[in-house]
Amino acid sequence: MLKSFSASLSALCYFACAGAEIRVKDNGPDIPEEAQKKIFEPFYTTKNSGEGTGLGLSVTFNIIKRLNGDLHLNTQPGEFTEFTITFPVSSEEQAL
Repeated sequence: MLKSFSASLSALCYFACAGAEIRVKDNGPDIPEEAQKKIFEPFYTTKNSGEGTGLGLSVTFNIIKRLNGDLHLNTQPGEFTEFTITFPVSSEEQAL
């Protein structure tokens, strides 16, 4: 049985000379260690058969990589799960 909690979701954006960073964090259940190893793989899902394709994070990961960015997962059991997306800023953009 899940214990009750007050759900929280936050999104922050940071911009600096080196690049941009987007963080999305929630206070829901953590992501188990075994799932963390596979979470960005195509067709990986924790849902029952027929309930999900498992493509969301894989597609997101590949789009971010094609844009020369990075996607990282940070999760603490019983505390939070946070995804951090970073994009570099080109020298032309830094001059603006």
